[in-house]
Amino acid sequence: MIGDCHVRFLGEGRRATYKPYPTRWYASITVNCVPERETHPLGPPPGRGKGWVGLDFGCKVAIATSDGEFIEAPKFQAKAAERVRQLSKQLRRKRRPEKRKTKASRRWRKTQKQIASVKRKVANQRHDWSHKVAAQIVPQMNADKRGYLNRR
Repeated sequence: MIGDCHVRFLGEGRRATYKPYPTRWYASITVNCVPERETHPLGPPPGRGKGWVGLDFGCKVAIATSDGEFIEAPKFQAKAAERVRQLSKQLRRKRRPEKRKTKASRRWRKTQKQIASVKRKVANQRHDWSHKVAAQIVPQMNADKRGYLNRR
């Protein structure tokens, strides 16, 4: 049991990292396990898969596949822009901290947290969307290959 959460491991636990945020925390647990995936060396079974695929998660295009397909992401930032604009306008009306002179007002800090919360939500939406799309694409393929780029 970690904190108030019950965790079920599918392998041998190796390490856990803890990442605190202003209002919550996240734990990432690394587990050693042997993945079991059925691959077909002679090609995919009938009615399933196109073979191999590579996915590139980028900035300009959300997801680019090795087949030449480009998948655009929903505009999460544009949808949240109005709310951020409203909160930023409220923030400008509050007393902000000056270097070593005045303390930030409680309402200024509260508004700052609200803006950070909206921005964190947008980041989480983008991350969640990319994982969901990848989870839809990969099972359609016969197998996948994960590699690492050697940058010099």
